[in-house]
Amino acid sequence: MKLPPSKIANLLNQKGYYKAYHMNKDNWITIILDDTLKDQEILNLIKQSHAFTVKKK
Repeated sequence: MKLPPSKIANLLNQKGYYKAYHMNKDNWITIILDDTLKDQEILNLIKQSHAFTVKKK
């Protein structure tokens, strides 16, 4: 997911989050979908990622 670098820095200190080696490491993060993270937390991150990437009119 694409998020602001300041948010990514905080998430990388928590279990279930990793640097996205396949993308720009400053703006992208990988999350593990193994029930480490709650569904609601993942859904919130998806919304934030969408808002961060959507083109503004």
